[in-house]
Amino acid sequence: MADFSNRDFIDFDGKRFWKKFEQLQAIHPEFGHYRNLFESSLKESITSSSTNAS
Repeated sequence: MADFSNRDFIDFDGKRFWKKFEQLQAIHPEFGHYRNLFESSLKESITSSSTNAS
């Protein structure tokens, strides 16, 4: 994710990223909270953006 961020997300494939993440999580279940953290941050960002647009 950091690599894609560094390149302004050029060629980023979200489905591929989360599929790889799920494979990693199968090996390291403790990583599961990162997706929840991402989803929460995304919702907060969307809510903040729509509030600021008003």
